[in-house]
Amino acid sequence: MDQRRVFPRLCFLLTASTALLGVVVRSVCFLCLFDKDIGYFESGILPALSDALYLVALIIPIVCASLSPRDALPRRLNASGRAIPAVLLGLALAAFTAVSLLICFPARRSNTMVAPSLLGLLASTYYFLSARKSDRYPDWLSLLGYLPVFWSITAIGETYFDTYTAMNSPVKLALQFGMMGFMLIALAELRFRVGRAVPRYSLVFLSIGSYVCLVGSIPVLVATGAGILNHLRHTLFAAVLFCAGAYALYLLFRYVVSPVDTPDTPAPSDTAEDILTESPNNVE
Repeated sequence: MDQRRVFPRLCFLLTASTALLGVVVRSVCFLCLFDKDIGYFESGILPALSDALYLVALIIPIVCASLSPRDALPRRLNASGRAIPAVLLGLALAAFTAVSLLICFPARRSNTMVAPSLLGLLASTYYFLSARKSDRYPDWLSLLGYLPVFWSITAIGETYFDTYTAMNSPVKLALQFGMMGFMLIALAELRFRVGRAVPRYSLVFLSIGSYVCLVGSIPVLVATGAGILNHLRHTLFAAVLFCAGAYALYLLFRYVVSPVDTPDTPAPSDTAEDILTESPNNVE
């Protein structure tokens, strides 16, 4: 076994395990400790553990990336087989648009759902068009890759100005963290698609993004199925984030098991990671 790959693969295993634990703990919190009258969890060990796991999920990839050698990760994202998760994410965004425009927006006096609804449809086209591509993208397709970022920004704005949900609601905060994670996922992937890879930073972004998307979405869907939550827009956001988290976890898996660059394939020397980590003594 290549000793250089130990920490990147450990990062994937710990991220997946922590995400599973986080989903279970937070789902139990919704099922047993969520007060529907006030919209918050009751005080206890499990809600505190759920919050602490977010910090653990942040520390794990940072430590693993810091301990990984610079040549332990490839500079290309060989995400072969990503067509299915990419199409599922595109379908989730398209369904988000359809349901939002047909049900959510007409029932609201506010127009904050217009932007995420339209951007959801546009962002879905990016994943449909890129589903069968696994390496570099043409410039026009890479440009479309910013649409999921814009969707996340407008979705955060919509949840923030939602006057029907308490400002510090665990549902609202979990969804907003998930949307920020979706942005990290999209930006990390785009660095590879334009040939400007930052391997260790991308390891961190994909790991954190997958965790906050999965833990922010699955418990909400579980609570909705159990009748504890009844908020259609939150359910729609959670469905998209679930697909985004599964997509990121697949990319992370493919990335840590892909072979590193060979000496015959020189890696670019002007990436952001090289610039940030280059010693001043080596600069002529």
